[in-house]
Amino acid sequence: MTMDLATTEQTLLEVWRDVLGVAELTPDSDFFDEGGHSLTAMKIVSRVRRIFGVELDPGVLFGEPTVRQMSRLLLENLPADAN
Repeated sequence: MTMDLATTEQTLLEVWRDVLGVAELTPDSDFFDEGGHSLTAMKIVSRVRRIFGVELDPGVLFGEPTVRQMSRLLLENLPADAN
């Protein structure tokens, strides 16, 4: 499966909606503004590892707090066979 920015954003939006319990999110929604905290950060990075095969530190959400920013970071770090 080829991962591009739009596909990655859509997949992450589904994860964030489920973990945060917020139906109305956009790629520019801020993790903390939407109620994110340390436990939800752990849940998100766990799902990211399972779905994308990328190991992220939960602290990444402090520097990349939107779906769009996190998507770009993921695309830069995807295993070679995933992209």
